[in-house]
Amino acid sequence: MDKLVSYTEMCECLHKETLDVNETSRNLVNNPTILRDKVNEKYKFVKKGFFFKVFSFLFYCLAFIILFPTLWLFYMPKVRGRKNLKKVKNAVFVFNHCFVMDNAIVNVYALPFIRPYILTERDSFQIPVVKDIIRLFRAVPVPSIEDFQTYKNFIRSTDDVLKSGGSISICAEGSLWPYFARIRPFKSGAFRYSVKHNVPIVPIVLSFRKPNWLYRMFGRKKPFINANILEPIYPDTDKPMREAEQSLSELTHETMQTAFTKYNSYVYIDQKRLKKEKAKNDSNV
Repeated sequence: MDKLVSYTEMCECLHKETLDVNETSRNLVNNPTILRDKVNEKYKFVKKGFFFKVFSFLFYCLAFIILFPTLWLFYMPKVRGRKNLKKVKNAVFVFNHCFVMDNAIVNVYALPFIRPYILTERDSFQIPVVKDIIRLFRAVPVPSIEDFQTYKNFIRSTDDVLKSGGSISICAEGSLWPYFARIRPFKSGAFRYSVKHNVPIVPIVLSFRKPNWLYRMFGRKKPFINANILEPIYPDTDKPMREAEQSLSELTHETMQTAFTKYNSYVYIDQKRLKKEKAKNDSNV
C-alpha cells in the first residue's frame, strides 16, 4: 500500500498541525453560482405530492438502469456489508465525501431502492437542469442557519421524514475533498438527527483500490471504489442530547476511520490540486 501522505501535505500547505472541521468543511471543488438562490422560507424541501412521488420513482428506475453499468465501467464499485441494512427500518446514513460521484455510488450500489432523502449543498440547486434532476433523486438543499425561518422549515421537513419512517443520507464531513485518504472531522447535523429521533447511524465507508492493469495501460490513475456498509450505531439516549451527539459522532468517526484503514489499498494524490491549495494558502499567510 502506498504511503498515506495527503493528510500530512494538506496540513503543511495550510500551516497547521491538524485539520479541524472549520478547515475540512471547506470545499476543494466549488460549483459556480449560475442562478439566483431560490431556497427561501417558502421553499418545499420535501415534496409529498402523489404525482411527484410516482414521477420521481420512475425517473429513479430509468436512472438506475443507466447509472448502474456506467458507474461500474468508470469506478468498478465493490460493496460489502449489505446484510447490515436488514438490521434497520429507517436510519441516518453517513458516508465520506471523497469524489464527485460518491452520492451516485452510495444510492445506486450501496442503497439500491432504499432511496433516502439526500441532504446536499444549496449551491447544487443553483445549476440549471442539475437542480431538477437531483431533486427527483430526493436531494434536499441545506440552507444557511443565518436564514432562520428557512432553516427552521428545513429542519421541520427533514424531521418529518424520520418521524414517518423514512431515512436521510448526509455527508457528515460537509464538503468534497477528492480522493482524500482519511476520514475528516464531522459536523454535528447527522448525529443530532440520530439522537433526536432515536434512529441509528449507518456508516458507509468509501475507500480506494488501484485500477487494474487494463485501465492502467490506458493511463488510468484515479482509483476504483470500495463501499463498505458498517454495522448500525445507536445513540445513547440516557445521556444529555449534546453529550449523546458528541459521543455518537466520535464513535462513528473512529469506526469509519478503522474501516477505511482496513479496506483502503491505494492513495491517489492530485498533484495539480495540491499545488493549487499550497499556492493559495501560502499567499494568505
